[in-house]
Amino acid sequence: MPYKVNPLSKDELRRLARARLVDHDPPNAGVLSKQEVHNLLEDLAINRIEVEIQSEYLQETYTQVKGAHRRASDLYDFGPVACFSTNAQGLITTSNLTGSAMLGVERSRLINQSFETFFIESQRPQIRTLMALAIESGESQRGELTLLAQHTPSRYVQIDLNALARSNECQIVLTDVTSRTAIEDQLREDTQRFDFALDAAGDCVWDWNLRNGAVRYSHQIKQLYGYELLELGNSIDIWRALVHPDDQSRFVKGVQQCLSGQDTRLSCEVRVRCKGGAYKWILCRGAIFSRTLDGVAERLVGTHTDITAYK
Repeated sequence: MPYKVNPLSKDELRRLARARLVDHDPPNAGVLSKQEVHNLLEDLAINRIEVEIQSEYLQETYTQVKGAHRRASDLYDFGPVACFSTNAQGLITTSNLTGSAMLGVERSRLINQSFETFFIESQRPQIRTLMALAIESGESQRGELTLLAQHTPSRYVQIDLNALARSNECQIVLTDVTSRTAIEDQLREDTQRFDFALDAAGDCVWDWNLRNGAVRYSHQIKQLYGYELLELGNSIDIWRALVHPDDQSRFVKGVQQCLSGQDTRLSCEVRVRCKGGAYKWILCRGAIFSRTLDGVAERLVGTHTDITAYK
């Protein structure tokens, strides 16, 4: 809907006023007394001043609204995320400058282009599904997609999609998560490499939460002792019960010295009963992973290494 604007000039305003005066019945000045004429002229003067004051307020308000609109436009155009609107056919109707830069297309050329064509072909059905779900449910939809890249490395984005009320139009926000995805991939690769090294060495990693007493073991526990993870549970007492009676005090002392800060590391050699009944010599090593602000140990993390052949 077009907005009304003020007449371009005073002459234009006078013309519009005279045209509207035709529909009114002006008073007959010949039957008015001098006092009535004086009162009428005074009222007209006051009305004129009131209109001038109202005009001043309107101009000031217009200036403020225009400034707010400019700031909002700048925030929209230069925000850290890409923003788009699409119609019922999935065609782009609006885009901010960040969006056109992300897609590598001038903003004016984005209009009426299919939004899904900027993503790898295998993910386009996913985009249509997200749009349909948002329109049908009225709830926000989220996913991760890969932008088409001809001359640059692949870019990964998070899509947040909302349907406009009572329409098939959608508002879409794209956030570049390429850096985060690269970090996650690197972390996954490092974890796999670490697990491979542990498998090769036969070491078992354990993580003891001292706040609730729960302990977690890596899957190498079965290779080391023959027990399944479920058999050892999540209590340190289950594993400690497998330690040879003659080695119990040495293990407890080592843990206490590490927790108290007397020793920076836990390192003790104990015999542990395996599932078949035989004992293995184990080098139990660990260190405090985190402490509270007042210095109380929260987590103890370490490894179990089979040193039976060495012993």
